[in-house]
This record gives sequence, structure tokens and C-alpha cells, in this order.
Amino acid sequence: FLKNSLLKSLSFFSFFFKKPANSPIERFLKTAFQISATNLVLYELALRHRSASLKTSNIKMNNERLEFLGDAILDSVAADYLYRNYPKEDEGFMSKMRAKIVSRSSLEQIAISLDIPSVLVHNSSSIQRSESLYGNAFEALIGAIYLDKGFDKTKDLITSRIFSRFIDFSELENTSPDSKSTLLEWGQKEKKTIVFETKDSENTTENERFVSIVYIENEEKGKGFGSSKKKAEQEAAKEVLTSFQFIRP
Repeated sequence: FLKNSLLKSLSFFSFFFKKPANSPIERFLKTAFQISATNLVLYELALRHRSASLKTSNIKMNNERLEFLGDAILDSVAADYLYRNYPKEDEGFMSKMRAKIVSRSSLEQIAISLDIPSVLVHNSSSIQRSESLYGNAFEALIGAIYLDKGFDKTKDLITSRIFSRFIDFSELENTSPDSKSTLLEWGQKEKKTIVFETKDSENTTENERFVSIVYIENEEKGKGFGSSKKKAEQEAAKEVLTSFQFIRP
């Protein structure tokens, strides 16, 4: 039902995308995933950010619905992979590992490595600085592949073209998500806009050269200082996580 409903809603979208053979999207799919599109419109939609939505009647055509679907597929494949490859580990270990695999920072880096920025359609002037638009587009592409190729093919592609190339599981076992990544991950899941405003501070001590303020939905929620902008942002995020009583994944 889900597949048929979405494909019907694409009929308007496909009118605008009569792509020539061997289009940039098709070349991208061949390079990134070693696949050819059966329904190219799905991939065109996956690579259209909401800032560049096409509108018909009351429907905005962009990649948000495919992103939702792809997120669920990635979670499922990651859980299956961990269950099969870590038979002696408990639920807590696997939950933490899955969170690291599908974290915003991880997906963003994978998307950049796949060269998604070169084919993503968006209006940069309306994008919040905190958005992981490339990682989101990657999730949308996974959703498109699932609808176009089915679950088994999508699972094979994720494990062979993504996990094996971009995920160092040995390294993940010994790393913990940093405070900023954890906070941004929460913001993404909860659809909250999170912005870090980082600048030189008025303090003269080495460890307080920079100050970072965290805004959630335009409200100041935390502040941190550090000897570098990165450290200041980590301290600001840590303050927010502590005040909100977050539990790290």
C-alpha cells in the first residue's frame, strides 16, 4: 500500500523530470551504488530538499517522506548486521553501536564521500546551518532504493557498498558519540532546529578564548567556553545535555 500510494503521488512530479538517458542522477547511481534506476523519478525526489520543493495542489514534493522511510530501513539493516556479527553482545551494546552507525555525523560523512552534494537540489539561502541535508538525502536515497529494488537488494547494497566501505566497526566499538553529535542527533529526531553560535569571548584565559551558545528553536539553552571553537561547542552541548537530563546512546 505504501509503495503504490507514493508512486501514484509521483505522477505529477514525473512530468517535470523527463531525463535523458545517462543523466547525472543515473551516472551517480552507477558510481555510488552500482545500480540502474527502474523508476528514476524516485531518485530525483530523494535528491530534492524541502527548500526546493515542487508544489501541486496541497502536496509539496521533496525528499522528506523518503528520508523517513530510509531512516527506518537503515535502522533495520544495522540491527540485523549487528545481531548476526556480534552473537555474544547484549542489547545495550548493539543499541549503542547502531546509534553510532546511523548518527547524523556518520551519515553526513558517508553522503559527502558518495558525492551526494554534487546532485542534491536545494535552495541554500533557506537552509538552517545546523541541518544535515546531505545525510538526510542519503537516507532518502535508501528509501528510494527500497521502493525501486526491494528490501533484499537494499540490504545487500547497504552492507556491501556502505558498511564495508565507510564503517570501521572496530573503531566504533571503542568510541563514544561526542556531546555535539548527540545533541544534533536528538534535534534531528525531534525535528528541532539547533544552532551553535560560536565566536571569540571577552575572557583572556587560554581555556576560555571562545564562547559558544546553543539555540534550540531560537531560544538560548546552553553556553560553553573553550580554547578552540570546537571545544567551546562541545562544552555548550554538554551543558544542554546535562540540563535536559539526556541519556547518551
